[in-house]
Amino acid sequence: MKKLLLVLCSLLLAGTVWAEDKKLRIAVFDPTSSGTSIDEGTKVAIRELISSTIVNTGRHNIVERSLLEKVMQEQSFSNSGIVDDNQATEIGKLAGANKIILSVVTLTGGRNMLSIKMIDVKTASVERQKVKVVTSGELLDIVEPMTLSLIGVSDSMEPAIEPRTETAAPEPKPTPQSHPTESIISQRKARKNIQNGLYIYGIDFSRTIIVAARESNEEFAKAFTGINELLLTEPNKYNFGKAFKREVHDVYPTPAYQNNQAADIAIMRCSTKTGQIIVSTDDIREMVKNYELPHTNGTGVVFIAQTLDKRKAEATYAVVFFDVATRRLISLDIMSGKAGGAGLRNYWANSVYDVLKHWKKR
Repeated sequence: MKKLLLVLCSLLLAGTVWAEDKKLRIAVFDPTSSGTSIDEGTKVAIRELISSTIVNTGRHNIVERSLLEKVMQEQSFSNSGIVDDNQATEIGKLAGANKIILSVVTLTGGRNMLSIKMIDVKTASVERQKVKVVTSGELLDIVEPMTLSLIGVSDSMEPAIEPRTETAAPEPKPTPQSHPTESIISQRKARKNIQNGLYIYGIDFSRTIIVAARESNEEFAKAFTGINELLLTEPNKYNFGKAFKREVHDVYPTPAYQNNQAADIAIMRCSTKTGQIIVSTDDIREMVKNYELPHTNGTGVVFIAQTLDKRKAEATYAVVFFDVATRRLISLDIMSGKAGGAGLRNYWANSVYDVLKHWKKR
């Protein structure tokens, strides 16, 4: 009987050791900064929050700090000096890590953007990356949920939405000759399937038609950038969560901003009559497909501007909900909002606010 117990204990111990060996070893480096300067205390706090969050899940092991520093010294690197992903990957490999985690804090629009990414040391490829923009006071609060989401333990920040082709309404097919305000494409049934929060990807002006406006191309380019910045700097006014009646996980207007930068504003101008839906559903599907997004799942929302009509003081937008993982369109609504206010940026930004105000009343 004693021999049997000894054998069982040995097998249990061996199984425990094997399970420990199967755990991924992750090396966490100090965060770096771009466009801003974070103090050493904040760097250490971010690093330790990431490490402790990973350890507390019980799923992965962290490479000991002393071992990581020893490898860096042997390779003539200082932790704060590692800015190259390949160098960090090589150090992680020498320290026996399977993955490394790098983070960077960037100042953008008066707020801090925290980016955390996981790199596989064998392939040197970024497996996952999470990005969130917050105030400086909220910076440390988001580290834990972002880390959990990064390692796939909790998707509370980025809930997956499975495709629901059996219940979702068919994608709309706008009629080119119809007026946007008279042919609002509504998919309320489809939107009811969205049970989780949203990611707001900004206002895309890259395909809009500008009518009867006299400002220069440079002025419009600056205004388009400014409008997307307002989504970050004035969240109480541009309150997507209140309008859509869902939690907003992140406002990340970079995809729209990148498209706006690449657009040829000179081609956008038009002196013909408005009232046509300029961007077709197929165009929108292709635009959404090509967005570079930091998130891997969840529901994205983007406003794609159709027309900016100065004569009517009105802008028309396609309000698009889509599945981030598959880029499948979930719903699309054509809505118009009244423009007004001082300055080119505020004038057209008011139309976005007006759309949100009308949506809230629906």
